[in-house]
Amino acid sequence: MKILVTAGVRALKYLLAGGATCALNLADTRGYSVLDAIETTRRVCGKMIKVEIAPRRFGDPPSLIGSGDRARALLGWSPMRSVLETQIANAWHWMCTRNMPIEESLDQRHRI
Repeated sequence: MKILVTAGVRALKYLLAGGATCALNLADTRGYSVLDAIETTRRVCGKMIKVEIAPRRFGDPPSLIGSGDRARALLGWSPMRSVLETQIANAWHWMCTRNMPIEESLDQRHRI
């Protein structure tokens, strides 16, 4: 969350200095497959996630990768935690410290 706040503060300073309103993506141009994310989550969290492998749905793109180049150029901002393991570990810690219903979600079968 601190990283997004940093980007927001820089965006506010940019706007207050007369910068034009625009949409910015804060991605790091590195893509991960759904299976990459599931396997990494299993490893980082030490939990089993039930999945059902299914064919791609009509209209699903083969990949989606965001670029934060515009945010870097306009705000001088770049992602600080772009490693998937770090992102998942941070999200897991956040969920665990807020008593989120984690086990219920993990027990459900997720179709991918």
